[in-house]
Amino acid sequence: CGTEPFGQFGHVYNQVGVSAEWLTDFGNLRSNGYIPVGTTAYTAGNPGSAFFQNYVMCNYGLDAGLAGADLEVGAYVPGLADWAGMISVGGYTFGQARYNWSAGSKAGQDVVPYFGGVYTRLDMTLMRNWDFSLQANNDSFFDWTGFARLTYRMGGSRRRNVPDQMEQPMMRNEHIVRAHQTPQVAVNPSTNTPWKVIHVDNAAAAGGNGSAERPFTTLAAGNAAAVNAWDIVFVSRGNGTATGYDTPFSFLAQNQSLIGDGGSFLLPSVCCPPIQIASNTSGLRPLLSNPAGSSVFINGPAGGGATVANLQITGSDIGIEGTGDLSGAPRVGTSPFGPTTQAAYAAGASIVSNVSISGDGTKAGQSGVELTNATGQIAFVNTAITDMTRVGLGVDGGAPIVSYQGSITSSTASNGGVASPIVKVSNLTGAPAQIDIAVGSAPTGSTVANAVSDAGGEGIVIESNATGAVVNIDNVSLSENVQTAIRVINDNSTTTITAGSGTGIVKNTAGAAITVEGAAPIFSYQGPITNGSPSSGLPSYLLNISNLSGAGQIS
Repeated sequence: CGTEPFGQFGHVYNQVGVSAEWLTDFGNLRSNGYIPVGTTAYTAGNPGSAFFQNYVMCNYGLDAGLAGADLEVGAYVPGLADWAGMISVGGYTFGQARYNWSAGSKAGQDVVPYFGGVYTRLDMTLMRNWDFSLQANNDSFFDWTGFARLTYRMGGSRRRNVPDQMEQPMMRNEHIVRAHQTPQVAVNPSTNTPWKVIHVDNAAAAGGNGSAERPFTTLAAGNAAAVNAWDIVFVSRGNGTATGYDTPFSFLAQNQSLIGDGGSFLLPSVCCPPIQIASNTSGLRPLLSNPAGSSVFINGPAGGGATVANLQITGSDIGIEGTGDLSGAPRVGTSPFGPTTQAAYAAGASIVSNVSISGDGTKAGQSGVELTNATGQIAFVNTAITDMTRVGLGVDGGAPIVSYQGSITSSTASNGGVASPIVKVSNLTGAPAQIDIAVGSAPTGSTVANAVSDAGGEGIVIESNATGAVVNIDNVSLSENVQTAIRVINDNSTTTITAGSGTGIVKNTAGAAITVEGAAPIFSYQGPITNGSPSSGLPSYLLNISNLSGAGQIS
């Protein structure tokens, strides 16, 4: 259950005691002081923080010798005179103020702030040399505690007279010596080994080692350190810029994760509930940008089963690029991304969640997501792609299973005036290829509505896919597209495009609203088409069908 890295976290302490007492034949008054010496506290992790070193903590560890004092008054009970029975009542205070927590919700505070409590004790001599004690304590730190103690005293037992008591050691509270909590790290339920987290923060001091206390300052350093399967690279928002986050991140082993501190992420663990590892409650995500290439590259099969979450990618040549087998090893446990991704999560699919990919408003060639010659499975949830100049979502070649829940939007007025496809699916090799984009309503909890919206671009392109491939695109809104809004070229796939509750196709430009040309597709469009007269005077059609070569079906 994750206690192996630190063991039971026990330590040896030395303590100096200072005691004083006033003894009578009827009762006594005493006080003790407890002073730990040497190293008197050890911690692992911090309250309110999920991270310590490269671990995720289920419970932080604390082992601290406590300093303090007690004061009690005792009186002999007449009915227990034969056993020298005494009832004592008292109070105590303990704490550990020599050391402070270094991080988390209690940063700078004492590891154990001083607390007070009360207690009562019964002492009796059962027979010569045999003493019995029963004590109950109550305080705000330990709540109710207590002990029963049977002591053999070689020098004789305590009696009621003062001379006998003077020959005995002081009565000290032996119950409260230390505060202890065994540290527990989060264990990956798929491997039964501790999760490893590599930290990156571009606002941290230089020279870090990737631990929570000393993060790397560049994404490249974090990428280089993540060489094992299931490693997590955790990126803080840092200074809010893309400095240090402007190089490609390529998954080097299966089932690795690239997670930003820009939204909720519950990490599953053995023996403890899922742990919230994202602490940035503002919702502002780390900013990645790579105009010279991809910001995130899933290179399967070596890097299959990747997780990408809680990031903002802006102005990159390609936001997320994938190729090869996108699936990794199966996962155990409940998906952190909701029930709609449970099957994909368990199967080891790559998953992208709470990621926003946007263009920078220039004419530079920029794509949101490009999957090339891919197989396996990838699921997008709560994802937004905005204003790309090359393609919003492109799938070219291979036979992947792609599920996209979120929005893909583009306006030529916002992307430098460049017309490009909002979605392009091409050259799929056949079954089991299935591309589902914005189908149905967005999953519960999603902050991004399902939508495919293109104003002034090249619309949707379905081209040269083999028989057996399936493409479903829903919640479509296409307006004033150049050439054609939906183009199906030399295609044999089964494709269904649905306007949903959107406006469908609105077209006052030349060319057909829908063009189907060549091969034998099974194509269906469901939704309105509003077709006006182009200002250019060129022909404009609702539907243009030509050169079909086989038993296709157009509806």
